[in-house]
Amino acid sequence: MKEFIKSEGTKIKSILRKPGDRPLLTLPADKLKSILYQILKGVAYFHGRGIMHRNLKPDNILISDEGVVKITDFTLSRIGVQPGGKYTPEDPKERERSGREARRLWYRAPEMLFRKNQYSYEVDLWSVGCLFAELAAGEPLLPGESEVEQLFKIFKFTGVPSDDSLIAKLQIPSEYNIKLPKWDLINF
Repeated sequence: MKEFIKSEGTKIKSILRKPGDRPLLTLPADKLKSILYQILKGVAYFHGRGIMHRNLKPDNILISDEGVVKITDFTLSRIGVQPGGKYTPEDPKERERSGREARRLWYRAPEMLFRKNQYSYEVDLWSVGCLFAELAAGEPLLPGESEVEQLFKIFKFTGVPSDDSLIAKLQIPSEYNIKLPKWDLINF
């Protein structure tokens, strides 16, 4: 990362905006494609070596003055265990509550929001999709302020899974009796 310290590399978050703010920079299509391609190549590189990042967000992606992308902050990364190893779910009570923490939720996969203890590399691909949408639109795709609000925004966008399939996929005991609001799927 020394080359980024010398050239004071830019975090992707500095070219994005908060909901309601004017964009700081409009990305041309070729620049957007280059950034996304490099992010995907980086993700493929560490996935190919058995590592899940689990915290891809604009703060953790640097772009040099020459347009070279680097993925940083592997603090929450884990070794991917095949097939579907178990991970200790993150306890939200142990996290500091700040605007920075809320923004981290915007890129978090539903599996992690539900504190599922068995997931794989798809959690990083969810984050890349959220980053791509944000880079293309110039604003966050799903800016929730809490885990529940984030899940509701996801379900409003993707549609709500049936209660039975959700309980089966997440292995939730039936006595919890989960009932989610119903939203129609958005057709593009």
